[in-house]
Amino acid sequence: MILQALESYYQRLEDDPNVDIAPFGFSRQKIAFCVMLNADGSLHEIADVRTQEGKKLLPLSLIVLGNAKPSGAGINPCFLWDNPAYLLGYKADDPKPARTRNSFEAFRERHLDVESNVDDPEFSAVCTFLRQWNPDEAEQHEKLVEIGTGFGVFRIRATDHYVHEREAAKTWWRGQFDDESDTSDAVNGQCLVTGELRPLARLHEPKIKGVWGAQSAGALLVSFNDSAYESYGREGKKAGGNAPVSRQSAFQYCTALNRLLADNQRRIQIGDASTVFWTDKPTEAENLLPWVFDPSRDAEDEALANHVHAVLSQIAHGKFPGEFGDPGTPFYV
Repeated sequence: MILQALESYYQRLEDDPNVDIAPFGFSRQKIAFCVMLNADGSLHEIADVRTQEGKKLLPLSLIVLGNAKPSGAGINPCFLWDNPAYLLGYKADDPKPARTRNSFEAFRERHLDVESNVDDPEFSAVCTFLRQWNPDEAEQHEKLVEIGTGFGVFRIRATDHYVHEREAAKTWWRGQFDDESDTSDAVNGQCLVTGELRPLARLHEPKIKGVWGAQSAGALLVSFNDSAYESYGREGKKAGGNAPVSRQSAFQYCTALNRLLADNQRRIQIGDASTVFWTDKPTEAENLLPWVFDPSRDAEDEALANHVHAVLSQIAHGKFPGEFGDPGTPFYV
């Protein structure tokens, strides 16, 4: 039930022209630097795209191709974005330079292999850069050394967009992502959320972030990491059999939950529980109840305080506040 409600909330956000939410097969990532190229693929500069807020430098939030950076010990390059080790073959105080070089080679090969398929001049400029780039030159770029870590993207000089935002790149990526859903390692099953027969998610991603006490890199809401937790012969770790949710539904509910957890108006802490709440469709209740749960004591909120008091008074007297909209609208916590 709650996964269905979260997927429905994702679809609501997706239909809202004022909300910029990652579509299936994409993700929102924190970007620290940009490799700025000339149209011929030569390097113009490595730019810091973080913004100053107080004493902190905050990364730029961008929707990129693919989900979160894959974990694990293997070489796993992303597409048109990644950390400096993959993007440029650079890692500060590198304890494993050979692995870093292999990471860059894998990133380069992944892009060069599909240059003709993507068929885009800006993507070809990136490929030209990757062919020519020597990782030994990375330390000569002060901005890269200064930034050190974080994710980077590509941009062609004098353009107003990043290369991964090109329609040709996105169209090719969507095709690849669809193809991956039909590979031999995908297990088809009935999705608990939609009831449809679709390729099941082995891992429910993107990982859930913003939960108190969980790993900062993100946690899994649904997890079977030992055979003791599996039942009826279904393999939870390998195929998602114990909680069969399609890849698309898993992406949508995880993305929706992350959106709620990142919204201070939809998330509160109750003891050791990170709690989010929302309504099935936009209502005034969504704007008032955050204030009720976690009231501000700032002077400028006096008018809102009076409004909330009036609403609660109606509820206390058995009346339904008209500004809450349809009384039948479900409310989720």
